[in-house]
Amino acid sequence: MEEENAEKRDLSSIEDFCSTGTCLVVADQSEEFKIALAYAGQLAKANNGHVGILHVIEDEDFMHWGNIEARMRSERRQQAEDLLHEACLALEKLDISMPALYIEEGGRMEVLARVIEQDIGIKMLVLGGDTQSSGPGPLVSYFTGKGFPKLRVPIMIVPDNYQFETLDM
Repeated sequence: MEEENAEKRDLSSIEDFCSTGTCLVVADQSEEFKIALAYAGQLAKANNGHVGILHVIEDEDFMHWGNIEARMRSERRQQAEDLLHEACLALEKLDISMPALYIEEGGRMEVLARVIEQDIGIKMLVLGGDTQSSGPGPLVSYFTGKGFPKLRVPIMIVPDNYQFETLDM
């Protein structure tokens, strides 16, 4: 059976999940990202782990001439790099080591699942949850629902009203 062959893990502490491993967050312009990043950074720092930041440049149907499409892709790539640079600076202010950075193109859910599957160093997915609206957010909803079987790591959901030292971004 698959369960019998699965690697057994001692779940006695959160350190088992992130010690020398990576806590992955998904970068966007939301407040939930900032909260998830701050939490992942502090968790990694406390447990000698690392932070990974994934930014997904979502596919759009470009039916433009090649030159316009290339310029739009370049602008979106630059925006992604700027956001990741800002996140790195915010982590640095809290004395948290340089994160692993990922910039990928595609659908957010599919890319996130693929990155986690391919990078065995990722030990946890940290997402920020929205408590102010009718749902926790699209990533939380997807990965706690039909996308759950696509993950091989635990999910930590940090509510946006959680009180701790936040990042200055």
